[in-house]
Amino acid sequence: AHTTPPAASSSSAAATPTSAHPHHAAASPAPTARAKHSKPAKGGRRSDPTAPDAVKPNSKSFKALKAALEGLVRQLLAHTLPQGIKTATPFLNPVDLEAYPDYLKVIKEPMDLSTIRRKVEKGTYLSLEVFKRDVNLVFDNALRYNEGDRGNDVRIMANMLQ
Repeated sequence: AHTTPPAASSSSAAATPTSAHPHHAAASPAPTARAKHSKPAKGGRRSDPTAPDAVKPNSKSFKALKAALEGLVRQLLAHTLPQGIKTATPFLNPVDLEAYPDYLKVIKEPMDLSTIRRKVEKGTYLSLEVFKRDVNLVFDNALRYNEGDRGNDVRIMANMLQ
């Protein structure tokens, strides 16, 4: 994950509490109730066994990959701004579709860090490339949904973690 703050992040991210921002959402308070929605199509499947770097399930390579991915997820979740704000907060859970009903019109394949963590724990990832694709999808979705004037602090945090 990219941990060097972009030049534009001088104080914008610290000025707005991240707890007011659901994953990828624009900068506005949202209800705490989570909307129920289906997982992305690839959410429960094993990663592509034909990926160039795919490992065989239950092999030594698989166990090493799983351990490495667990460490990467821990690093993403632990990343903190100098002001003490957890950078991953807006990306921890699926977007609240009641608060952001247009989200699925803009984003066709939702992804969040809790889904990634669950896939790592279940041994779904057979490839670092597929893991990286999902992680990048989280932040690409955040940047796409929060274009323009909305969600500047979410964009800053997405850029920092990407």
